[in-house]
Amino acid sequence: MFFQVNRHDPSMSVRHLPEVVEQSNADVYAVVTVTDPDEGRHGEVDRLEVIEGDADGMFRVFRQSGNEFAVSVRGDLVDREVSPHGYNLTLKAVDAGVPPRVAYKNMHVRLGDKVRSLLLLSWRSLLQKNRNVFS
Repeated sequence: MFFQVNRHDPSMSVRHLPEVVEQSNADVYAVVTVTDPDEGRHGEVDRLEVIEGDADGMFRVFRQSGNEFAVSVRGDLVDREVSPHGYNLTLKAVDAGVPPRVAYKNMHVRLGDKVRSLLLLSWRSLLQKNRNVFS
């Protein structure tokens, strides 16, 4: 008889999206892909969660599809004056094996300047409208 064994911890890769702009609407900051080389149920991902660095509950994790999770932030709560260097979050991935195995990853959330972001958007918009003039 052959028994599957949960031998491997899950692993995570993070794709960061543009920096968070303070006082913006809730938005996705990063997409986290969790993989596990075990077979069967042991290779399935049970959950991904933020376990440190989010004392105020500003960050949410939700499953987008399969093993892809989105980390969203409530930008209306983010304040550069409270945390000028951003936030350091610790993510925890748990597989569905028995016993479950876990992995941890640190993720830094950079905060953008609202004024700088608005100027950049205005500049991009100007270039888009006048692209023939600047060509």
